[in-house]
Amino acid sequence: GVADAGCAALAATPRQENSVAWARSIISEAAGSSAAGDAIRRSAMDTLQHVQATKEAQAEVTAAVDRNMSMSADLDAKWKEFQAKFDALMQNSVAAIAGALGAVAPNTTLRPAELVDEFRVAQVLRRSSKVVVLTGAGVSAESGIPTFRGADGFWTVGSKNYQPQELATWEKFNEMPEELWRWYQYRWGICRNAKPNAGHKALVELEGLLPGGIDLVTQNIDGLHRLAGSSEARLYEVHGWIDQMRCDERLQGSCLHGVSLDDAELFERARSTIAVVPKPAARESDEPLPRCANCGVRQRPNILWFDECYNEAFYRSRSALAAAETCDVLLIIGTQLTTGLPRRIVSAARASGAIVVRMDPLVDLKEDSSAGMLHLQGKSGEVLPRIVAE
Repeated sequence: GVADAGCAALAATPRQENSVAWARSIISEAAGSSAAGDAIRRSAMDTLQHVQATKEAQAEVTAAVDRNMSMSADLDAKWKEFQAKFDALMQNSVAAIAGALGAVAPNTTLRPAELVDEFRVAQVLRRSSKVVVLTGAGVSAESGIPTFRGADGFWTVGSKNYQPQELATWEKFNEMPEELWRWYQYRWGICRNAKPNAGHKALVELEGLLPGGIDLVTQNIDGLHRLAGSSEARLYEVHGWIDQMRCDERLQGSCLHGVSLDDAELFERARSTIAVVPKPAARESDEPLPRCANCGVRQRPNILWFDECYNEAFYRSRSALAAAETCDVLLIIGTQLTTGLPRRIVSAARASGAIVVRMDPLVDLKEDSSAGMLHLQGKSGEVLPRIVAE
């Protein structure tokens, strides 16, 4: 009975059982609440981390956009700079091409042509520091040398008349060298008998009067500026001198075949082939075609033909152009500026800001080529001495 009583005492009453179940549920709920809290906290942390990552990603995107915008702006600036440089390059190229052709570049405004008197020209020369004089056939015409233009515009070989452009070529000389050599000997005879006129002598005097002297560029091949006494160091005979002949460098086997005539290291070699033209034979039919003593190849006149290019070795063309590029006055006398280098000389002088004065018996202020120049009408042999006397 006592054992039964003890067992009964240890047995849980219904009330106690309810309390235990309640406690267990509380504990379970608490445990569940704790787990849910942990989950919530973890979720919140994940959310915070996601937001942080999003903010960082947004910052990176913003920075990338800013960089791209900056790069785009920089690219735009560089593109505009490139466009400006390209436009300038194109303009310079057009100007260079125009200068090479002796033309005026687009968008270049030249002052209207102006007719002036001798006193005005004398004033311009007196105030100058570097003068370049460019002479043409009109100067020598006053010494009795034909201009080979106008009424003198035909060259006769045998019974046929030629225009200068078709006869004065290396191709024609190569086709009939003996005939043309005889013709050149005749022409040289005319030049040999001519004497410098008052215009040539006035230029020599002007050279001595101006502190900087003058650089004299001539298209004439007659050598009359030399005979008048012009300084040979500053005399540029850009079409050559008919009193000279040289080995024909265009023929295979000649002393200068394949030699660059613009290479300064070869100038002495090239000029060593120049010889003095012999006096004409008594009879034209007896006129021989001379040959080089060194190589045996035929000689040719040391002049520039229409189908040839300028070079520095024989014509000092680059030196003449360089003088024009730094002058402050360009005086043009007796030339129509029909050949390439003289036109380039005018363009170079204009580009340097030089005053351009043109002297000729015929003046047409309405011609396009007259723009940007001061014009003095008259013959050089009459006008130049009076200018020098001013």
